[in-house]
Amino acid sequence: MRKFLPVALTALALCLPLAACGGPKQPDSPTPPEQTDPVPPTATNAEAAKAAADVISFPADKTEKEYTDGSSPITESGVYAVSGEITKKISVECDGPVELKFYDVTLSVAKKALEAEAGTGDLIITLSGENTIRNTNPDGSNGIDILGDLLIRGEEGSSLTMDITKNAIKANSITVEGTSLNITSQKDSLHAEIDRFDLASFEGVPSLSYADGGFVHLKDADVTLTAADDGIQADTFVWIEGETTLHVTTNGGAPQTITAASSDAANGKGVKAGALDYGADGTELAWDKYLILVEGGTLNIDANDDAFHSEGEIVVSGGELTVASGDDALHAKDLLTISGGKIDISRCYEGVEAAKVEILGGELNVNASDDGVNAADGTQNAPGQKNADCRILISGGTTTVVSLGDGVDSNGDFIMTGGTLFVTGPASGDNTALDADGDTRIDGGYLLAVGCSGMMGSSPSNVSKQNVIVYTHGSNLNVSKVYIADMDGTELFSYTPARAFSNIVVSCPELASGGTYSLHAGELTLAENITISSAVTKLGTQQGGPGGFGPGGGPGGQGNWGDRPANPGRK
Repeated sequence: MRKFLPVALTALALCLPLAACGGPKQPDSPTPPEQTDPVPPTATNAEAAKAAADVISFPADKTEKEYTDGSSPITESGVYAVSGEITKKISVECDGPVELKFYDVTLSVAKKALEAEAGTGDLIITLSGENTIRNTNPDGSNGIDILGDLLIRGEEGSSLTMDITKNAIKANSITVEGTSLNITSQKDSLHAEIDRFDLASFEGVPSLSYADGGFVHLKDADVTLTAADDGIQADTFVWIEGETTLHVTTNGGAPQTITAASSDAANGKGVKAGALDYGADGTELAWDKYLILVEGGTLNIDANDDAFHSEGEIVVSGGELTVASGDDALHAKDLLTISGGKIDISRCYEGVEAAKVEILGGELNVNASDDGVNAADGTQNAPGQKNADCRILISGGTTTVVSLGDGVDSNGDFIMTGGTLFVTGPASGDNTALDADGDTRIDGGYLLAVGCSGMMGSSPSNVSKQNVIVYTHGSNLNVSKVYIADMDGTELFSYTPARAFSNIVVSCPELASGGTYSLHAGELTLAENITISSAVTKLGTQQGGPGGFGPGGGPGGQGNWGDRPANPGRK
């Protein structure tokens, strides 16, 4: 067993910006904004997890032995050819690894279909043709249940279909590579549970490392999971890579209308990592290395609860993710890093949430019933104080948020050093496009956020290294496009909001100190001859109190992607 050392969550605080405006002045030559030292992203545990994923050792004897009717268990390590219709459980009872070669198998039993008991080594299932495993126990039984590590692989065109009354596959670790799985389960579909019998009686705090297992690894696989509970449940980590196609539906999927009450009642997560329970009393192990890592593939998750949930980290560096969630689309207890790939969240309660949210690249598109991007760790800030363990960092990529709650909300600091952020917040009420309890620093990138001005949130700090304009209108505007232009009328960049708004926050590298600009909403010129004389330039009417402007447009669609110059800084 590994040693489980509780690790306190550490996070940097983040906040969301709102800007201001100034008066006319024509500089002799535009001065680029001063740049600050880059803010480093938090290190992840991704490489350590990947290094531990190759756990299967192959049998030395490659001679295939014929497996017959299951009347006796497999007691010798080796390769066994399995074919035809089988109505008795396949039982494996040996220390060495076993490979089962399935040739068009139909395995149909009342309870467990394939079991490897205590003391058994690793199991490999190699698929050829079309294979089926099902059970019929009305009280629920696992389909494949082994104590060791499991590798499922297959020839081109091979498949395995499972219809199971409890967990479909349960093992110390599960790797699926180069084949097709189609699973329907009345509990979890893929469940990796580390040393479950030992942990149940463990005394003291166990020590854990990735090499102990408890993970699910999908590589170049085609996997469809329909689960009454979780689609993938892993004690330590989930790693998805290559040309994997993953479709997950849990507990009927996300409701069409998502409310606070429905999110509280949600059940059935799409992909989950952690937490691990141990001891007779089921104590939850505090560990900061639980991880979901997505490096590639096409993932479609429709979950009644969180679509992706990690008790530690979520790292997305590639792939295309299409997500619907009845609660949080992506939720990590500690760190959520997006550095590549494309994530489209069609509906959810909250979009992405973690103590630390870091968007370094890729594309993120969120349509949320509450907050779009949220940095929180489950604790309540004291009034007027930030949470130093929380932050939002945006340094790259393109993020578009449409929300009925706060568009971007940090219980700590918000820092933007690059990338592009477009936000449509609510048109009325006590939420806003940008909100933070700590500092807001805009040091780079393209920002255009709109929402109501009844609760304007927090303005960007004057220590920001890139200039910001904040404009407040006296009533809601419902127009097709908002854009900033230079003194010649050349559009610098734009965004088409999803609903009405009365407040605009805009920042881009082209806003030079001393430069003159104009702000437009559709055919309206909201402000012209705006001279940038300070880091934050405030324009328009005085902001009102909470709910100061009446209802605007109702919940909108995703909004159009904003337009930015092909060569930033050049007209």
